[in-house]
Amino acid sequence: MPEQQSIKNTLNIIRKAIEEDDKSESQKDD
Repeated sequence: MPEQQSIKNTLNIIRKAIEEDDKSESQKDD
């Protein structure tokens, strides 16, 4: 199912964006 694949890709992108957010957040705390 190509739809499922694109959903996985979107989730991966969101996850990466969240990880980047977490990194910048922890840097602010320091």
